[in-house]
Amino acid sequence: MTKPRYEMPITIRGITYENAREAAAAVGVKRSTIYSAIYRNTLDTVGLGTGARTKWAGGTPKPISFGGKHFPSLRAMSLYLGLKRGTLSKTLRVGKERAIQNLIRRMMEKTAKEERKAVKDRVR
Repeated sequence: MTKPRYEMPITIRGITYENAREAAAAVGVKRSTIYSAIYRNTLDTVGLGTGARTKWAGGTPKPISFGGKHFPSLRAMSLYLGLKRGTLSKTLRVGKERAIQNLIRRMMEKTAKEERKAVKDRVR
């Protein structure tokens, strides 16, 4: 049988505490903060303030393909197209026809520009 959540041992920066209540008291945060840090995998930074984060709490970047091009992340695609990441994300998420058409046009223009440059470089 598994232990109830409140009896789970918790290790923060190399020190193991019997449960979340004890860990929270030791680092000066609420018990819910400890559980949030477990969920986000940021226990080593809990109780240090916002400036002490050593890594982004998000997940790994998701590869994305659009218009025959492959990108390692949405950010890489937004940099390639010269768009803000949020704008690109919303366009892909909401998927309005006109916005998608504009995105396809932008991708085609960028690809054509790269191809012209490659041909020009080969001629030299």
